[in-house]
Amino acid sequence: MIKTWKFPLQKKRGDQMKREFMENMVKAKKYEALAFASLLPESVKPHMQVIQKELTEIVKECLISGLKHEDKETGTENSGVHKVKID
Repeated sequence: MIKTWKFPLQKKRGDQMKREFMENMVKAKKYEALAFASLLPESVKPHMQVIQKELTEIVKECLISGLKHEDKETGTENSGVHKVKID
């Protein structure tokens, strides 16, 4: 019943552990959501499924845009390191 979503990380050293960690966190959150849903009345469950689907899409968009954030000036991926010129 729980679908897994693979994170689109580049294959670099250490990314495998990051990817596994994130996938395990997503799986844990899905189990948490299932446990919470089991406590709700039947009339509320369809509404919660719609909300969960929307939130999942929002999180995916945020993660993907964060991973593929490009510097608009140079057109290269932003690595978080910037060259500083000291006069």
